[in-house]
Amino acid sequence: MVLKLVRRDAKIYERKKAGELYLEISGKNLSKELNLGVGDKIINQVTIPKWIFDNLIFIRSCLRGLFDTDGSCYKTGKKYLIINFTNHNQKLLVRIYKGLQKLGFHPYYKKSKRDVELGRQLEIRKFFSIIAPRNRKHYRFLAG
Repeated sequence: MVLKLVRRDAKIYERKKAGELYLEISGKNLSKELNLGVGDKIINQVTIPKWIFDNLIFIRSCLRGLFDTDGSCYKTGKKYLIINFTNHNQKLLVRIYKGLQKLGFHPYYKKSKRDVELGRQLEIRKFFSIIAPRNRKHYRFLAG
């Protein structure tokens, strides 16, 4: 799908130990062609483009990337695990909120309106199963 959008050659790299394939596409105007925006995502109010938002597979991958960089997990009351996305870009937070809903989650905003969270404990495991974060730090509270 992405190759059809950008009409470019791609390089594929395999990491056998991790069981992963990487697709590399590069170009001077690639961000503009994919409508991803460039520069500071808060100042420029960069958000998730429609072509990603309209595809559940792409939403899942996009949320994974956002969670790996801007997300966190924490326990409240030493008992309940919370999934958290923090950002000062309101347009992006709205897209994260709606993207989670499209995937069947029940997100909510914290009072600060700078955080979108998941708190239903049955959805926490579902999140780790469906989104499958790559950043290992997010798994530290999951076992305990």
